[in-house]
Amino acid sequence: MFNMFKKKEQTQQQTAPPPLPIQQQQQIQQQPPNAPTQQPATKGSMFKGSLKVKAQPLQTQEIQQQQPLPQTQQTQLVQTQSNSDIISPESDAYKQQYNQVETPTPQDESNLEQKIEVKINVEEVKKKPTGFGFLKKKQPEQPIHTDESLQEQVESQIIYGIQVKQNQVQEVNKQQDYNHEQQSQLQNNSPIQLKEQSTYDDSNKQLQQQIDYNEKEIEQQYQLQQQQLQQQQQYQQQLQYQQQKQYQQESKLLQSTSPLKNSLMNKNQINQNQINSQLDNSYVKQHQMIMEELEYFQSEVNQKKAQIYISQQEIEKRITSYQQQLQDCNSHLTQLSIEQQVCVQQEQFERAEEIEQSLKQIQERITQIDNLIKQEEQQYTKLQDEKENIRGEEYPFYQETEQKLEEIERLHIKYSDQYRFEGQNQIKKLQQHIEEENERVKIQQIHTEIDSKHLDEEEQHLNQIMDNQTKEYRIEQDQLISKKSNLESEIAELQQLLNQKKNELQKVNIDLLSTKEKIQSVQQKFNLQLGKVQNKRTKLNDELSSLATERAQIETLEGDSLRKQNEYKNKLQFLAQQLEAIKYKRNELIKKANLVPEQCQQELDVTFKYQEAKKASLEALKELAQVQRQIDELNYKRNMGQTQLHEILNKKSELQKQLPKMIDDKALLVQNKNFKGAAQINEQIKEVQRQITLYEEKISENQNIETQIIKDIDKIEDSFLTRQHQYQQLQQNTEICRYFVLELKLQEIQQIDYFGLSQLTQDIKNELGQLFNKYQDLIYANRKVSTDNLDQIQDHQEEVNNQFIENEQEQSQEQNNHEEQIEQVINSNQNEQIQEQEIVVEMSEEQKQSYIEGQKYHYYELQQQIKQLEEQVQDYAQKEQYEEADQIQQEVDRLTSQANTIQLELQQKFNVDSLMVEQEQN
Repeated sequence: MFNMFKKKEQTQQQTAPPPLPIQQQQQIQQQPPNAPTQQPATKGSMFKGSLKVKAQPLQTQEIQQQQPLPQTQQTQLVQTQSNSDIISPESDAYKQQYNQVETPTPQDESNLEQKIEVKINVEEVKKKPTGFGFLKKKQPEQPIHTDESLQEQVESQIIYGIQVKQNQVQEVNKQQDYNHEQQSQLQNNSPIQLKEQSTYDDSNKQLQQQIDYNEKEIEQQYQLQQQQLQQQQQYQQQLQYQQQKQYQQESKLLQSTSPLKNSLMNKNQINQNQINSQLDNSYVKQHQMIMEELEYFQSEVNQKKAQIYISQQEIEKRITSYQQQLQDCNSHLTQLSIEQQVCVQQEQFERAEEIEQSLKQIQERITQIDNLIKQEEQQYTKLQDEKENIRGEEYPFYQETEQKLEEIERLHIKYSDQYRFEGQNQIKKLQQHIEEENERVKIQQIHTEIDSKHLDEEEQHLNQIMDNQTKEYRIEQDQLISKKSNLESEIAELQQLLNQKKNELQKVNIDLLSTKEKIQSVQQKFNLQLGKVQNKRTKLNDELSSLATERAQIETLEGDSLRKQNEYKNKLQFLAQQLEAIKYKRNELIKKANLVPEQCQQELDVTFKYQEAKKASLEALKELAQVQRQIDELNYKRNMGQTQLHEILNKKSELQKQLPKMIDDKALLVQNKNFKGAAQINEQIKEVQRQITLYEEKISENQNIETQIIKDIDKIEDSFLTRQHQYQQLQQNTEICRYFVLELKLQEIQQIDYFGLSQLTQDIKNELGQLFNKYQDLIYANRKVSTDNLDQIQDHQEEVNNQFIENEQEQSQEQNNHEEQIEQVINSNQNEQIQEQEIVVEMSEEQKQSYIEGQKYHYYELQQQIKQLEEQVQDYAQKEQYEEADQIQQEVDRLTSQANTIQLELQQKFNVDSLMVEQEQN
């Protein structure tokens, strides 16, 4: 970059003509430009901003090579810029910012600097659309053509203005130095010197007027430059407006001629920037419609089921009432039948007729009640069929809804995968773009630092050259200053030699001024190059600040990337939750659909068992009523026979009381020889005796009948008890079946979301509680799977597990204790062995020999015991008594250990190796 600037300056210095007068420059500037000038965006930056510069930037070779584009290429450029989301330098917001050029004003003797102000249009950056749209393929930016001659002319004017300013500053400095030097000579001013002083004052005023005039000209030149730049800006805007208008006309023509081509052109952009919104909206709306339809269907089904359950409960209550009335009628009918028989036997025919009429009415009432029960049962069956029809509608609806939800789930998975794929691609593109921007900024930072180093080297080189070229002058200047001070001191000391030294002093002043002019001319020669270096440094600083701004914007872009990644993750999490909800609803519908036939079959089985048990119970109740009626009739006959027997006994007793008196009367008549009267009484006596005999026969007959009735009653009572027990069993079975029917009904009602079932639910719960308390054991026995049993099994399993854990802990603790005991035994044995070793050391030869013999004998006994025990082990093993064999084997191991200990002791302590030989000899 530094070489480019340097080459450009060299070519300008070689080829540029000397600066024209200011009037001619103004005439040239008032001429309209051939083409507007516009600075292109730096290195394709994606950020949009405005640059306000108080010094016109130098032209580079890249800008000089730019040529105006043809009309077709300009149209394509406008089209690519309109399709891209990247803010280009040709936008309206960018056009509002322009380059402003100002010439520096002299503030002090050595302060000449050029200020660069960078302004980033933050509003335009904020208006940049969020999302991944800016990842579209960036079209290459076409440079805008500029007028090189006008640019060089403006640059020469700026250089000329800088030179004029520097000359003015030098003149002012000279005048100030001269005035300072003349102050020391004011005391001895001669008329000639006063005249020279006035001449210098007039020249100073003229010089100041010339400086003011030049400043006004420079001001006017600056204003003209601003107007010129504004005209260029307006011209560029008009040109771009014409290009956009032409592009709109061409696009309208393309749309009118070939809509298919237009759709194909936009297809790629739609696929890249949108996530199939049609798929999203369609299946989401379809899912909502399916769920609304499902909720509506379930609410209607629940309402119908609730009404059916309520109607069935009312029918059951009415049937129960009718059955109670039927039992009352049957019992009343039995009583009236017995009463009618009594009346017939007592020949109370009118009362028997009344009872017959009552019996007919009761029979009609029984028939009527039977018909009502049949009607209610038919209505109950219709409601049951209606409920089965509803379930029959539920099953296909749930299957169809489940299939729809399966399709929705498939679309949701497809949409989630598509969103995940596109989101990952967009995030990758965004990260790649950020990395590219970072690399670009890093490379540009490196180039800028290199350029800064080159500028420092150039500045140092120029300063070194300037110092080298002014070294002799500065030395001479120091010598002259020293000489001047010496002379001044001599003048102070030697007032009388003042006139002699004036000429010499004037000559020294003239030489000093000429030397200063030489130094200033050399400085002026290098000030222009130093100014250019300073301009380049200012540009580099401006570029560094723009790089910092771009880096901050990249960091903002990275923050947006992280935010979009979080949004992407949250969206994926939300889609996963929706998928889980859809799967859960599908599984629920599958369970419901599978539960419908299962519930139907279960309800049919339970209801069939309940109806069969109820029917059997009613049949047993009828048979029990018939047996009870037979018992009542027999008891009635027995009571009637007892009553007749009592009457016969009373009559017999009366006749037996009359018979002795009649015999006495007959004897008295015979004694009185009234044979006729005696014959009559005798006939009466015979009649009484015959009656007594008949009564006795009747008594015997009644007693036989009563005995037979008692036997019949006993038989029938046995049958009654059997039937009563059977009825109780059937009734018990019926109530248990009733419990399961109510339990199943309660489960189905609890699944129904309907507000009018609270009272029905409470009634069913109360009845279930009564039946459960009454038949708790039987219900547990008849239930196939019970939650209570499961809880008990789980509790039992937990107890077993806890007990198993406790046993393991106890076993581990016992094992640890056993190991500790073993360690203690081992330690004690070791201590005993140590003690024995100590004792052995203290033993005498005789004691050692006796000790060895005793240990050998003990070893021999152990071997004998081991052989016997091994034989026992083999015997038990042959008999398959493995537990006893294991116990004996443990004892064998223990004895073997002891024998081995003795053998080792004798071998190590006493060097005895012939234990087995001595045992055989013994």
